[in-house]
Amino acid sequence: NVKQLRGKTIYTDVKNKGANPEYILRYLLAVPGVNVCACGADGQTPLHLAALAGQAEALRLLLSVPGVDACCRNAAGEVPLQLAEVWGHSACVNLLKSAGG
Repeated sequence: NVKQLRGKTIYTDVKNKGANPEYILRYLLAVPGVNVCACGADGQTPLHLAALAGQAEALRLLLSVPGVDACCRNAAGEVPLQLAEVWGHSACVNLLKSAGG
């Protein structure tokens, strides 16, 4: 589990860097033992954050990780698909539906 001590997930750090998030995310996903289903201090997983922000390419990368659960729930009990639908991120909705979310 690569969840950091500050209560952030890998995706939280990636989206806050302002650089090419897909490049950084690909790099971080190559780290052995990375847990893309870890919740940050805000109770969100990287999948939730990508769906909420409408980051379809980041979501696609996260969903490609073996064993990832597209139906994982955040602290409020929401699945990523719900967040993508509420915010009107149709590309993310389609990705999540095709992943079983």
